[in-house]
Amino acid sequence: MTKKNCSIDIGTNSVRFLVTELKNDRLIILDKGGRITRLGEGVSGTGNLIPDASKRTLEYLRSLRNHILKFGEIHITVAATEAVRIAKNASPFLDETGKILETTPKILSAAEEAYLSFLGASDCMEKSDKTLFFDLGGGSTELIGVSAGTVKWNKSLKIGSVTAFEDFLKSDPPSPNEMNALKKHSIKVFKSSLLKSWQPDSVIGIAGTVTTLAAISLGLKQYNSDKVHKHVITITELKSIFERLSGITANERRNIPGVPPGREDIIVTGCLITLELLKLSNAKKFIVSDRGLLYGLAKEAFSSNSF
Repeated sequence: MTKKNCSIDIGTNSVRFLVTELKNDRLIILDKGGRITRLGEGVSGTGNLIPDASKRTLEYLRSLRNHILKFGEIHITVAATEAVRIAKNASPFLDETGKILETTPKILSAAEEAYLSFLGASDCMEKSDKTLFFDLGGGSTELIGVSAGTVKWNKSLKIGSVTAFEDFLKSDPPSPNEMNALKKHSIKVFKSSLLKSWQPDSVIGIAGTVTTLAAISLGLKQYNSDKVHKHVITITELKSIFERLSGITANERRNIPGVPPGREDIIVTGCLITLELLKLSNAKKFIVSDRGLLYGLAKEAFSSNSF
């Protein structure tokens, strides 16, 4: 019987899943999807998961469990990231998640999240000496420095699209002062990493912010993984996208092809953070990966023969 795996990533902004099977040593994608549940709503300020956010997420996990069962016998791998990592009251949520999915969810450390993101997105690497991977999530950004195909360093930074939105943007559209404050904060955070002394030859972006930026760049009315994966965005185009997004309201952004429901507010902060990262990296462009953590979880599950 062909082995199947479902990887589930419970993130700060969304829950995503990937169903794969292994054929002739190749991962075949059977299904993928997710929903924005914003589990990390308010967690940066309170240090706790709020009841409504937990309820939204658990409700989706219940419907997802029913969907997964359609694939028959399947192994489920569940990983939780920054929101659950920092929440003081995460235990009840994790217990309920385990009951729903009938498996024990794992809280990934920042280093584990970084490595699995690299593992999943490694097919985007060019023949360059130094590659910088960045996984810009809702609550944190993982940076992974790779040279000659080997991870040399990684760092988790306390800056993400959701937390930045909650901490800095109070107006709609955001005011110049708010955007300038976030810009200064982004520069300060990234300068604390190894970027100052480690300049990459190529940059690869992972997760929802960058895939949304790719969808905007491509003008996609309906998301297309094949078109988004390995799409290249120049810093010049990124500046243009940022100016377009930051000058209009969240409601107006909903009408832009490529902006999914639920991301119209935080795409501005995600775009600015990405832009400042590229500037500090002296990068003229970056490659978008539609894989990352979920694909890395699948690779690890099959290679470890854990089922």
